Amino acid sequence: MTIDPKMLDYLLIGMAVTALSGLLGFLAQAIHIWKSLKGDPQRRSVRMEDDYATKPELRELKAHIEKMELATDVFRREIHNEIETVNSKGEERSVKIHERINDLGASITESLGSLKGQVAILVQGRDQ
Repeated sequence: MTIDPKMLDYLLIGMAVTALSGLLGFLAQAIHIWKSLKGDPQRRSVRMEDDYATKPELRELKAHIEKMELATDVFRREIHNEIETVNSKGEERSVKIHERINDLGASITESLGSLKGQVAILVQGRDQ
């Protein structure tokens, strides 16, 4: 089995790139470990200071909350009214549909009765 020299070059280049990336990864981890042992923090921490609200700020917040509650109550009522409207219109449509179905059933029954009478007359005429 012979290996083409060009393929051997590509194989060596691929192995070199793989080895180099592995070495860089190893060095990055080593530097990270060294920094953490040294005490140099990687992450920044956020420190929250206590913040007290004044009475006017609390009153403003309470007024804002009450305003938002009022707006949500109005919105809920509007949604409830819309749902009721949709339901009542749907009920009206279903009543009309059922009336049409009943009218159609009555018409079919009447037509069947008429056909039965005509068939009975034809049968009697043939039997005579």
